[in-house]
Amino acid sequence: MIKRWLLIGAGIAAGLGVLVRVITSPAVATPPKPFPSPVIAPKFATGANRWRVAWTVPTPDVSDVSLSTDGQNVAWTDSKGCVRRLRSDSGRMLWRTAPLSGVNHVVAAPDGSVAAYSRLNPDRNSVVLLHPLHGELKSRIFAGDGAVWSAAFDMNSVAFIGTGGRMVYEVRNPSREKSPVLTDGVPESLVVASDASRIALGTWSRAGVLSCSLAGKQPCWRRVEPDADRACRVAVSADGSRVLVLSIRGANETEGMVRVHDGKTGALLWEVRLPEGASQPTALLSASGEYVAVTYRRSAAVANSDDWRLAYFDAEGNRLFSDKGSALFRPIIAAVAADGATITVRNADDTLFTLDRRGNFVAKMRLSDEKTLKPFVIKDISSSLDGRTLLLERRDGQLTLLRNGA
Repeated sequence: MIKRWLLIGAGIAAGLGVLVRVITSPAVATPPKPFPSPVIAPKFATGANRWRVAWTVPTPDVSDVSLSTDGQNVAWTDSKGCVRRLRSDSGRMLWRTAPLSGVNHVVAAPDGSVAAYSRLNPDRNSVVLLHPLHGELKSRIFAGDGAVWSAAFDMNSVAFIGTGGRMVYEVRNPSREKSPVLTDGVPESLVVASDASRIALGTWSRAGVLSCSLAGKQPCWRRVEPDADRACRVAVSADGSRVLVLSIRGANETEGMVRVHDGKTGALLWEVRLPEGASQPTALLSASGEYVAVTYRRSAAVANSDDWRLAYFDAEGNRLFSDKGSALFRPIIAAVAADGATITVRNADDTLFTLDRRGNFVAKMRLSDEKTLKPFVIKDISSSLDGRTLLLERRDGQLTLLRNGA
């Protein structure tokens, strides 16, 4: 999974203008014509590797990790609820907490603050807000209505917390009372624009999207899904001008719809229905708001084999190349450059490929341990909002941070 929901995330968090053509009615992009799936290895341009390893640290008994949206801070917790904050430039641990009861989820903020909580646990509905320099010594505790479902930080370290009580709370330091935002459904996906201008959230039961201006100058807008068994995940551009919505159905995450809305008005700019048989989709929005990358699983029932595909869209919802994928290239999206010039995907859990806007392979990185030189397997990937930092959670119990040196 990718931890940016849409991260597509401020973080659970841990948000994302360039003017695009505004249309008065939804424009559905034309699906690509069927094309054969050649069983060939991808070709890529020669040259220096675009990604470099910054550091690797052991994370024994890890239960969750988080990379801040600006890529400058890392936090992780173990099964006992001991939370650590790491410097992203060196991997050095700045502080560690004693066991925090029930904590199984963390969100790192750009300033180094960390939100720690027990996700989806109605018996533990509090969030511990850990101090960037002193950890739990100067921590604050917030409790809302219902279990905690989501959390995110803006660039000013204001925390936003979504709960099962169908509310989103804004928590400032020093603490200041502010009425929570009421939602139509449970806020499963929650993001904040980098400039702190807008918040967006995707809900489940009832499915839809809600976006509000944080400046208080414009009202919130809502879009509700017509089907009850759908869920929405969201992302927002750096300036809040675009909101991306990925709508999926059921536990198998099928019948995917990709939509982009005007951040201020909620007007639908474009939408695309993923191909028949597509499931488990993931979508990322470039920081500029101009490009959307989507990867999805393609069922063997509608294709020659069960494989994965990469689709890439411009500001008007046009596909920039035919959906890519084959028996040897099974992409899962990892990062999109801020200007949309490149897309990085993981393949076979141990290789990263970087492609340009035309779908050409420009770089490849086979992942291996720096000490043993043996390949390692990726368990999960988080990316910064600008697409220049990747945090790899490895199946051998270590964290590796990569920087883009291009």
